[in-house]
Amino acid sequence: MSRVAAGLDVAIIIDAPPGRVLKAFFEHEALSAWWQVAHSVTTPRALGPYAVEWVPTDFRDEILGRLGGVFRGTVVKCLVGEGFVVADAFWLPPDGEPIGPMALDVWLRAEPDAPHACTSCRAASKRRRAGAATTKSSVSAGRAPSHR
Repeated sequence: MSRVAAGLDVAIIIDAPPGRVLKAFFEHEALSAWWQVAHSVTTPRALGPYAVEWVPTDFRDEILGRLGGVFRGTVVKCLVGEGFVVADAFWLPPDGEPIGPMALDVWLRAEPDAPHACTSCRAASKRRRAGAATTKSSVSAGRAPSHR
């Protein structure tokens, strides 16, 4: 029996220019604000590290256990104002075995029909298969959804 890799594809419109959105994935203060990251080491260049850590939650998911832990990988492509790819990525949950390998692709484009600087941000698993889940939402800069 062949195994098909699961995928996730998320697209959002963010009320901010592409450069600011890209920085939000690499600057600790921004990661802390919108992803509630406790620690991060991220370098926006080829072969740069991408590691973010969350404090473990008291909540336990029935499949994954406690949330939090570390997401780590290597930046293999980073184009200023356009996007980046983190490959050889793993999530190291607080309890249990590492989950991966996986990839994180994030690509940005300015929305030409928006009344002011808005960016379309698409993040997807590199191993996406046909029919993978797609979610669309709108986020105002500085008020991204909480993932606690």
